Parts: sequence; structure tokens; C-alpha cells
Amino acid sequence: MPAFLTLGRPVALARVALGPAGRRRTDRVMRSWPVRTFGNAIAAPVFACAVFLVFLTPLAAVLRDSVWSEWTISVLTPLVGLLLVLPIVAHSVVRTGFFITVEFLLAFVELVLDAIPGLLLRLNDGILDHAPAIVARTPFWFPSPLHDQHLSGDLLWFIAEVADVPVLVLLFVRWMRLERSEGKRYDDLSDDELAELTRQHLRQRG
Repeated sequence: MPAFLTLGRPVALARVALGPAGRRRTDRVMRSWPVRTFGNAIAAPVFACAVFLVFLTPLAAVLRDSVWSEWTISVLTPLVGLLLVLPIVAHSVVRTGFFITVEFLLAFVELVLDAIPGLLLRLNDGILDHAPAIVARTPFWFPSPLHDQHLSGDLLWFIAEVADVPVLVLLFVRWMRLERSEGKRYDDLSDDELAELTRQHLRQRG
């Protein structure tokens, strides 16, 4: 859902619609340390893996049985997703080509990290959340606790892999725009400026 919301470019819309004062506030928020920390592919793998690992602990049963946690998770999940995706789309932080390359590599690492909790749920033969068994009469098609855990592992694995695809697409789009911008900057240089830039680069390497 956050990836689809960003297609409307809400940050650019806010800058245009809120006027000069609102534009300054929006830019200040987008430059704040929480947005800069979570709005890159370096923090996303660690955060997503930590969230998914909750399913391997008894805390998962506590959260599942609480009405308050259900509502809280329903509200926080899209908000955190926006916090992770919006800075990538808005390009609020200047990144070098090397940094974006590192983000690409870590995003592919995230494809593996996010699959670990789902695989552990699928392959484990014990009930990891220690939730009590249902004593009421259930339909014949209702899965056993262990089979239910295996199904949840399959679903978590699928969701984790699919959720990474929009991030990879957004990183690719940002990389293409950066390459186009850097290419235009070099094309605008004169021959003398380009020769001087080459000499400085060779001097630094020497």
C-alpha cells in the first residue's frame, strides 16, 4: 500500500499545495534524522527482519490475541511503510552513485534476510509462539496448530519477497535519474574544465 500511495507523489503535492511556509515545513521534515535514517535501503533490511522475527517468539501470540495490538499494528504498518518509501521517491537526500549502488546490494540482501523468518516458521516442527490449542469444536478443514504455523510461514515468506519488489523498482528509478543528472553535468563542462577535472582525479589517485 505505501508503494501505491507514493505514485501520487504526496511530498511534491504538499510542497505545491501548502505554500511557502508549508513547503519549508515539509522540507524540514524530509531532512529530519528519522526520515533520513529510515528512508534508505540500509536501515530497511534490519528493520524488516527484526519485525518478522517477532513471529518466532511467544510475543506473536500475545499480539494476536490483543484487540489493542491489532488496531495499533493496522495503523502503524502503513505509516512505517511510508516512512521507509517516501524519502526514496521524494529524493529529499542527495545520494552519490556509490551510495545508491550499496543500497541496491543491500536491497538484494534483504530478499534473503526477509525470507529467514518465513522459512523458520515453515520448517520448524514445534509451535514457536506457544499459543494454547483451540479446545472448541472446529470445522474439518481447520488446520492443526502446526499446519497453521507452516501456512503462516509460507504466507510470510511470500509477503516478504513481494514487498521488496517496489523498493527495488524505486531504487532503480532513483539510480537512473542520478545517472541522467550526472551525465548532463559532465556534458555541460567545457573541454578545459573536463581536462582539469581529469587531472585532479589522477592526482588524487597518485
